[in-house]
Order: sequence, then C-alpha cells, then structure tokens
Amino acid sequence: MQATKARLIEWVGKVKPRDITDELFRASAAAFAENEERKYPRIKKAEIKGSRPHLSHDDPSDKEEIITVEMQSENGSRLGTFRVHQDGSGKLLPCRRFKNGLARGPQSTKQEVTQTTKSADGTEKVEPSEHKT
Repeated sequence: MQATKARLIEWVGKVKPRDITDELFRASAAAFAENEERKYPRIKKAEIKGSRPHLSHDDPSDKEEIITVEMQSENGSRLGTFRVHQDGSGKLLPCRRFKNGLARGPQSTKQEVTQTTKSADGTEKVEPSEHKT
C-alpha cells in the first residue's frame, strides 16, 4: 500500500480566503482554487486580488460579481488567473506563456526560425534560417 501525498494550495499575498467579505464567495474561491490545483499539477500557490467581490474589468460581458485569484507555480511564476462567481462557477484564464501547457509546464519561448529553399531540380529543402529571434 502506498501513501498518497496531500496537496494543499499555498495562499500567498496580503488577502487570504478568510479576508473575503462575502461568506459564499469565500467558500467558492477556496473550492475553485483547490479544484484547479488538482487538475493542473503546476499550480502550487494562489493570490487573491482583493477581498471584495467586484465586476470584471477584463470581461465586461460578465455581469456577475467575481473574486479574482492569480494561480502561481512553486517558484511564484504566474500561470493564470481565475475569476470565480458566488455560486462556485468560474473561468480560468491561463497566462499567455502557459496557455498550451498549463498542466505540463511552460512551453519553450524559443522559436526555431526556418527557411524553405528550392533546388534546381525542384525539390524543397527546409533548413535553419540565419535570422536571430
């Protein structure tokens, strides 16, 4: 029999779940963060961005109040932000850098630049470009 390691999200920053003014938002934010942590192993820390529910500044189409929580890796790198509603629903918005690899880790930001050349006999050859990124 193997023991399982309990994973608990670490709350960082000035505002902790107990500081959220609305009791339902408090429970929803904590539950949502823990659920996202289970789905995405890179998430280790959460930082609440304000203790009062507010309307989203980034999504004017969302007419419900939210609590905004930033999700972070073990070393404090921002992985994304989630906006949780009072009823526990919410939306995770991955940081652009991690959009395609939140669960696997950061994607390489280094891009290989290639160029395609055609030889005299009509065959194409792809090779690294001299262009530096």
